[in-house]
Amino acid sequence: MQIQSQQRKDDRQRIGRQAQIQARDDYIAPGGSKLVLAHRPFGQLQPYAETGPIFLHNQPCQHYDQAQLPAWFAYLEPAIVRGYRSDDWIRYDTGQVVPAKALTAVCQQILSDPSVAYVHIRSKFNCFQCRVERASVGKITQDDVRCRHRT
Repeated sequence: MQIQSQQRKDDRQRIGRQAQIQARDDYIAPGGSKLVLAHRPFGQLQPYAETGPIFLHNQPCQHYDQAQLPAWFAYLEPAIVRGYRSDDWIRYDTGQVVPAKALTAVCQQILSDPSVAYVHIRSKFNCFQCRVERASVGKITQDDVRCRHRT
């Protein structure tokens, strides 16, 4: 019990530092106003269309659509990464639990398979974070991986 309590304290301190460091990246600071909603990041119902919690700013903020992952993803320790086909069915062989520092490389590796249409990044608690898409056809580079928060 004491170990869990210390872990929670460490997590709160880490999250507090994370919010201070990444406030400019629109990270929701601890205690900040947010919405917690159920979200299914798929267009159609099907066996892999999971519904789970997402955390959104309570105030309007800019939609993230960049050629690199958000800076605060460095704190997703670890993250769950899964590739999906264009029909939204999961590619089992792509599922991985990865350290934050490996997210970009793992997404690039998964997207190098032409049968993979996109990748989902989820927190260690399986909360949807974003969809990573191939930005262009051909060789995948850092600039070709786009992270889109879908709401």
